Amino acid sequence: MSKSLRTPKRIYSGTALELWFRQVQNDWESHFGADSLAAGRAIYKAGNIDELELNREDAIIHCQFDRKNTAYAIIQPLENGRFDVRGSSGDNALSQQIAVAGLYEIEELLMESLAPVAAEKSPAEESPETQTPGEQAPADPIETEPAASDQLKATIDANERGLLLTAEWHAADGTVRPAFARHKDATGLNAREQLVRLTGLAHGAGFRFHRKEGFFTLYDVERIPAFLSHTLKRWHKTTVPIALTANAKALCDGVHDLEIVGQAESAGGDSIRLQWRARIGNQWLPDALVAPLLRHGRGAFIVPGSGIARIRPEQSEVLREWRERAGTDNRFDRYRLFALDGLHCIRLDLNQELQSWRERLLNPSEAETAVLPKSARGYQREGVRWLINLRERGCHGLLADEMGLGKTLQSLAMVAHARATVSDKEDNAPVLIVCPASVLPVWEAETLRWYPHLKTRRVVSNSGFGETDNAAEQPDIWLASYTQLRRHRHALEKQTFDIAILDEAQNIKNPEAKVTQACCAIRARSRYALTGTPLENRLRDLWTLFRFLMPGLLPPRHRFEAMEQNEEPEARMAFLRTLRRQLAPFVLRRTKEDVLKDLPKKLEMPLYCPLLEVQQQLYTRLLEEGLQGIDDNPEAVLREQPMHLFALLTRLRQVCCDPGLVPGHESIAGQSGKTRILIDKIGEALESDKNRKIVIFSQFVGWLQKLKPQLRRQFPKVAFFELTGSTRERAEPVEHFQQSEGPAVFLISLKAGGTGITLHAADYVFLLDPWWNPAVEQQAIDRVHRLGQNRPVFVYRLVTKGTIEERIQQLQSHKKGLSEATTDQFGGLRSLVDALDSFGKLALFNGTREDD
Repeated sequence: MSKSLRTPKRIYSGTALELWFRQVQNDWESHFGADSLAAGRAIYKAGNIDELELNREDAIIHCQFDRKNTAYAIIQPLENGRFDVRGSSGDNALSQQIAVAGLYEIEELLMESLAPVAAEKSPAEESPETQTPGEQAPADPIETEPAASDQLKATIDANERGLLLTAEWHAADGTVRPAFARHKDATGLNAREQLVRLTGLAHGAGFRFHRKEGFFTLYDVERIPAFLSHTLKRWHKTTVPIALTANAKALCDGVHDLEIVGQAESAGGDSIRLQWRARIGNQWLPDALVAPLLRHGRGAFIVPGSGIARIRPEQSEVLREWRERAGTDNRFDRYRLFALDGLHCIRLDLNQELQSWRERLLNPSEAETAVLPKSARGYQREGVRWLINLRERGCHGLLADEMGLGKTLQSLAMVAHARATVSDKEDNAPVLIVCPASVLPVWEAETLRWYPHLKTRRVVSNSGFGETDNAAEQPDIWLASYTQLRRHRHALEKQTFDIAILDEAQNIKNPEAKVTQACCAIRARSRYALTGTPLENRLRDLWTLFRFLMPGLLPPRHRFEAMEQNEEPEARMAFLRTLRRQLAPFVLRRTKEDVLKDLPKKLEMPLYCPLLEVQQQLYTRLLEEGLQGIDDNPEAVLREQPMHLFALLTRLRQVCCDPGLVPGHESIAGQSGKTRILIDKIGEALESDKNRKIVIFSQFVGWLQKLKPQLRRQFPKVAFFELTGSTRERAEPVEHFQQSEGPAVFLISLKAGGTGITLHAADYVFLLDPWWNPAVEQQAIDRVHRLGQNRPVFVYRLVTKGTIEERIQQLQSHKKGLSEATTDQFGGLRSLVDALDSFGKLALFNGTREDD
């Protein structure tokens, strides 16, 4: 049955076409009478349809029977495949006939369009499409239809892009014709049900039709496995037989995880090259296929002859990060191999030379440690061997021994060994040691004591690094404070050092700080960081340290912080395990309990102090005034006025110590509960030992100055010493305190005296006010509890009950748990999984940060 050449005007949108596509897939003819079907076919065949308008809610069919005789019908879909039909003629029978003709016309439109246009545009983006006679060449007349015995068969093939679906009519005489041809071999109206059904199936599975070629394609590889395993089974229940070619059958095994292997080989010196390869099972993929896939691939893709492979997101992320850091010649520092260590998504293959290098790195040999004094302890010799081994393997490290275990001596021994083994004068670059200004005298004294042949020189204002000096005038060691290094940032670009050491390296924990940027600009063959508190606040502290030591070893900062803040327990656990495995070869951490079995015990006890009446009144008033307007929206206040909250916290802490510390309030003796408790405990300590030495730490220098005269009056026979930020000669009061005979009390500000001094002559420590960061307090305690101490050390923390100080103690507990559960792991002391509880509570610190 053929149709008139006349093509009606067609108005439709992609969404409307999609909706009507679903309607005509149903057996719509069963809802019309035989007379309506026969007359409707005649109207359709005669070409009486003048215009077809498809909307989302209805379809409007305009018919012109002659010049004066026109009519239209409106078809509105109902439930169960039925239609509501209304017409302009008032003749319900004619309206039903026009509706039938219109549905045939819709089927023809679908047969010609076929491509799932609705899937390509959102309703907000779509624009109506209008097809008028003459805009598109009409199909050639259909001369023949498939015979009743002809059978429609579909075939699914596969190529590297996806699946191809073709359909053909198979005649009884063996001839085969394309089912979707647009020319004279095209099928007629009687075959539309099968073709529409096949088209609907293909469209629902995600196939797209290509008009010119006359076949469907499914290039969304992610949908192919589900199609082959589930959807295709439903297709076989239809009247259209579906055959699979050998290429398509190869894809039926599902998706194979791609194994990605980095094959590393030496590139000379301390460099390597890495070639990425991939395989499915035991089959290696051709390099020509692997390179573009690993460069741009993500998700599933087809490997001809092997099936469907998948690059997992974590694999893609690792490859992307590695690619971003790749040099033009694809060379990397050897230590970067450990960036892939512990990553289960990537496997690493090392050649024999690199395997041997890795083995020597992880198992240092008995290197020469004669540069150490004979009095050095075994763990210190082990530490020096570890430092030297890192240097010889082209790596860098973090010596994180607990305070008081001799990191300075171990580092100087490594420097002395390096200076003694340099054979080429051109490579005899100086050593740079950076530390807080208060610790510079310690490095000078220790170098003079143990290695007097090494010349040292301080970096002072506008001195540079001796660029104009001749070789003989250059020192062996440059000593610079962090402040002076920041001021000499410009000079670092012109200077190369043999070794760079950062002491008290927690000073660079803030990645945005200028001093951190200056340290990261240091160019040195070997880089080391020394700190007893590598992790003070958050895991990001470790990231910043290794940005200086071994850039590229850890993930980029944004991804590191995202993994750090991940709230999924399993993800956090995996992150911590990977982090430990990556850093373990480059971190050495020993505690006093591990290596100093003869070190006397340290007993830490809280001393809970009351708020006296004057303190209680002032505390309550300041709290009420400070919280006005905060209770409604504390997050907004913290975001917009953080200094207001920090100032309030400081005032409350000052009241807990002495009301006289608050501006506008006079200090009157006897108004501080802490002062009373302190005087009582000092009295008890002196009663048990007339020559006892006591150290008192506070963050408030003003309070130490108020305490000093009160303590003098109470204990007139006791010698008093003081160390604050304004003390010019730090070594002088320390030496007098250490060597003085008889009882002595040392008043020290926490910031000025928390590092760089030795006070093992004392055995009593008082921490007058808690600080947010337990690591800072621990550093202060370790001024006393360290090598050379021969008596038990008693540590008292003065805490005011029911105040902000108790909250600070809670935060200290959480931070200490985080630190012990991460950095201490490098000594193998505790289970890394135990870190999760503390790790998940980092958010508690956000409102009360220390001064980064």
